[in-house]
Amino acid sequence: VKMLRSLNVAENVLVEIPLPVCPSSEWEGVWEGLLNARDAFEQGGATAWKNCIMGVRLALERWQKFEKENMGLGWQPPSRQDKEARTKKERYDNLRWHLYQAAHRGAHTGADEWSRDDAVLLYSTLSALLAERRP
Repeated sequence: VKMLRSLNVAENVLVEIPLPVCPSSEWEGVWEGLLNARDAFEQGGATAWKNCIMGVRLALERWQKFEKENMGLGWQPPSRQDKEARTKKERYDNLRWHLYQAAHRGAHTGADEWSRDDAVLLYSTLSALLAERRP
């Protein structure tokens, strides 16, 4: 971080998100998608950004198979009262569901629709959600 800052060419936010090795067989598919996303991200380039997003989507799809998102008080635009009643876990489940919807388009679009910024957003959000979930 110190070296990057001393270059003074851009502002960088570097956050380490430590994840354990795959915690159990139930999570193997999730970790497979996560590692696919990581490998694609490290490769870089238009096709890699799309593949990173596809890895995120795969991880979320497999997570959803054994642990559905709890969206809280019904799936409609929530009232203020509904939003205030949601728990932290319900809010993270909402985020996970919306992240899946964002990644879903990766399977149905060309590589030229995706950028490194898209890959950073989806990959880092998935990683942070998994770190918070602590499977």
